[in-house]
Amino acid sequence: MVLKFMNKNNINDKSGNHFQRLVETARDAILVIDHKGSVMYCNNASTRLLGYTSDEIIGINVGKLFPKGWDLLQRETKVSESLVVKKDGSRFPAEVTVSGYDFDNLRYFMAMVRDNLYQHRDEDIYDNESYSYRQAKIEVETLLRQKDLLIRQQDQIFEMYVYSAHTLKNYLSTIITFFELLKRRKNNPEKLSDLLEEDYIESLDFELKNMYDLLISVLKSTTVNNVEENDLNVYEYIKKNLLPLRMGKKSSYLKVENNFPCDKQYYIRGIAVNLNTILRNVFNNARDEVIMHYGPWDDAFYAEGNIKMLETEESHIIIDGHVNGNNVLITISNRGRLIPDDKKESIFEKGVTFKTTGTGYGLTDCRKIAGEMGGKIWAEDFGDKGATFCIQLPLVNVIEGGVIDD
Repeated sequence: MVLKFMNKNNINDKSGNHFQRLVETARDAILVIDHKGSVMYCNNASTRLLGYTSDEIIGINVGKLFPKGWDLLQRETKVSESLVVKKDGSRFPAEVTVSGYDFDNLRYFMAMVRDNLYQHRDEDIYDNESYSYRQAKIEVETLLRQKDLLIRQQDQIFEMYVYSAHTLKNYLSTIITFFELLKRRKNNPEKLSDLLEEDYIESLDFELKNMYDLLISVLKSTTVNNVEENDLNVYEYIKKNLLPLRMGKKSSYLKVENNFPCDKQYYIRGIAVNLNTILRNVFNNARDEVIMHYGPWDDAFYAEGNIKMLETEESHIIIDGHVNGNNVLITISNRGRLIPDDKKESIFEKGVTFKTTGTGYGLTDCRKIAGEMGGKIWAEDFGDKGATFCIQLPLVNVIEGGVIDD
């Protein structure tokens, strides 16, 4: 068939013989492969490289020589790196260049295989390096890549563990606070009935569902990003995450002002537990900053009537927002401590915290999640009192007509 192809292309006997000598003495293996993927011709270098005799190679399917043989043939005119399988089953890396041509309405291929590792013929040196050295170097590099992969996987698992633990701590703190209130009021039926108000029950229900969703996402994967995304109503999630702030002796005195626009429904795309994590962390930080600004919050603080310091006309925490291009911007301001300019970025770094009970992972998670959602989070001054945290997330939909508050 090769001779027929040469004749059809007007290659005379003299030229054909010259061509054949060039092919046979080539240092690269040359294989001619038919439309079925079977080897029709091989040169001398092929037998040396692959360990077969020429009779054994003819008729062999290309898939036996290259693990991805047919895919390799589709990469015509391109140089590809591929493993090559020898007769004894051993494998080695090689550069393979494939070119195709049509003959009698069928597609044929010529593959040139250049050994990247083994020496040619009796050479002891290849690219100034011995074969044994090159082989050892490749094995070491492979082991190092595997090590790096394992380290990255361990880091991802650790980050998921920290994220889950920190988020669960927030949810559990609300539930624990509720039961502490329940114990303190169990002998006072009038105060006990206050705990059965709809907001308290709704808040507990919200926390328990969030815990369940988080645990399901952990079971599904080492990262919550593999959990299904949905369109999330920003106002509704702000409202639900504000409910736990009114629980507890300290929080009940806080004045929270929610000015986020509710005349329209603003939707972002994301995972519910992720949006909850961002809002809850920033809300909790805002509450803690106000508490630390007016503290210390111990029993003596209440007994001495210092709680009246919080009885101001100004709100302690203010939530606002607006559309910014194709994004929605949520601002959460608190009248607590000012954040020094040189700390406005470092507070988002892992392990950095200014709270005695802080872990230093909350804001790190917030920035990571916001980035994965296509947004960002940063801190600014809130006038001369406190700080504002700005959360910008991409909008996917705006629906006319506001949310009806109960």
